[in-house]
Amino acid sequence: MLVDPDVLSPQKPTNKDFVHWLLVNIPKGAVDNGQTVLEYMPPAPPPGTSYHRYIFKLYGQGQDTIQVKPFTCRAKFRPKHFADQYDLGDPLATFCFRAEAQGSVDESK
Repeated sequence: MLVDPDVLSPQKPTNKDFVHWLLVNIPKGAVDNGQTVLEYMPPAPPPGTSYHRYIFKLYGQGQDTIQVKPFTCRAKFRPKHFADQYDLGDPLATFCFRAEAQGSVDESK
């Protein structure tokens, strides 16, 4: 999964843990063969906010497959709740990066 814990802004994360990507049932690390629950949405911090953190979390699945109940709301996703609901335990790996809103491009240069 990929989440942004800083939505709407790092100073006021009222919609924190916005989920940007969610895959399950990835066979032996073959991400391309995993089941997409929510399509990838690239990072896009709103203008006027500072850096947003983006966190990839990789969980192990004890069972071969899990059946995820469909949902469409990306805001206020709770990774720990999701992991508990599907008996995934703690993340096996995490990776974090930061991004900020892109300013306007000066085409005169």
